[in-house]
Amino acid sequence: MKGEIATTMVVVALITSLLALGCGKKERETPAPKTEQKVPAPKEEKQHFIAYETLRQWTPPAGGVGMTILVAEKVTKEEVLALAQHLRSKHSSTKWLWVDIFDSKEAYLHRDDPNYPEKKYSKHWLVQVFRNRKTGEDRIDWVAEGRDH
Repeated sequence: MKGEIATTMVVVALITSLLALGCGKKERETPAPKTEQKVPAPKEEKQHFIAYETLRQWTPPAGGVGMTILVAEKVTKEEVLALAQHLRSKHSSTKWLWVDIFDSKEAYLHRDDPNYPEKKYSKHWLVQVFRNRKTGEDRIDWVAEGRDH
């Protein structure tokens, strides 16, 4: 008799549990519509600089950064100077910085050629960025001759 009561109690407990869990047929609940919150993307203040190619990059023995940059011949003086400022700022922690910017690969490749016309070379070597913290020099110079655009 005790066994029958225990078995009955187990069966009642199972049925109660199943009913509590909702095993019976029930209507499908319609989920609440999702509301999409459009979060505005963070505003990035990106400055756009002209495209350039790094022709040469080196690290001097005493540390720092040296590089030669090539830009398109069609870019303006203002665009080149903005790029020079950007590169100088990008390397602001360096004690020594040397950047030459050309708009002609030919002129760059003939930089050590004494037979290459000086006038042509001077027209395509546009900017020199120079910093030497030891001497206090930190400048951007427009060095192009015959090209003021």
